[in-house]
Order: sequence, then structure tokens, then C-alpha cells
Amino acid sequence: MRKLIPETRWSKNTVTEAEAQEFNPDLGPCCDHGQFRLHLAGTTCDRWNKSAASVFVNDFLRTHPDYPSQEEVVTKMIEMKTRATIDSIIREYRRSNEVNNDAERGERQARKNRQERQRKVSSTMFACSTQTSRITNCPSFTTAAET
Repeated sequence: MRKLIPETRWSKNTVTEAEAQEFNPDLGPCCDHGQFRLHLAGTTCDRWNKSAASVFVNDFLRTHPDYPSQEEVVTKMIEMKTRATIDSIIREYRRSNEVNNDAERGERQARKNRQERQRKVSSTMFACSTQTSRITNCPSFTTAAET
């Protein structure tokens, strides 16, 4: 896919919101392999990016004649991989355009730390609740026989 998008345009949204809204897939593809463009402000499943994925798949099958393009399974697999790549590109674009001031970075880190602590507590509680009556390292879980 990087062959279709020059390095200078890789992280730039070259599709305007108006173009994406006005695009009608019934009238033809959104672009061709010579002028390949992704709607990075959109989603993987919007009309423009679905059409772009189709353009990529067709160009890929054209430039790789060793793939059996008649087989629907192969085409679907390439399409699925293409959409995953587009999704990754969109996430990278959004991450690069986030405001990265110190306060927001600190809040984001605090939220991640809190989520990690919650995951550890949940997994510990689950492990303790699934053990037998010989619970040694979970004092809050005592059985009736132990009291």
C-alpha cells in the first residue's frame, strides 16, 4: 500500500470531508491506483475507504499475477488484510494529530495505570475465588470450615 501512497502524503489526509460525503460508489471508484487516496479522518468502513480498499485489491491482483485472482477466498483474504492495514493507518494518523501537552499526557498515563491496577485486582480476585478451601494468600476469602 505504501507503493500507492508517496511518502510525502503518507500521514496527510488528502480527502476532504465534503469529498467523502459526496462520494457515490455507484458512479465508480473513489480513486485509481495512480491517484490513490485514503480518507484518514473517516473509518475503515465508510464508503470512500471501502472503495479505496477495492482499488488496492484490484491493483494488487493486477501487479501480482501469481495470486489466483479468480478464487473468491484469495480476494476476500487480501481485502480483509487491506482493511486491517487501512485501520492501522487511520489510528496512526489520529495518534499523530492528538494534542500532546503535558497535562493530557499525565491524565492519559494515570488512566492507563488505573486500568492496569483494576485488571490486576480483578484477576487476583478471580484466581482466589476459584481456589479450593486451602486458600493461603487470600485472607478475605475464608470458608465456613475455617471460621
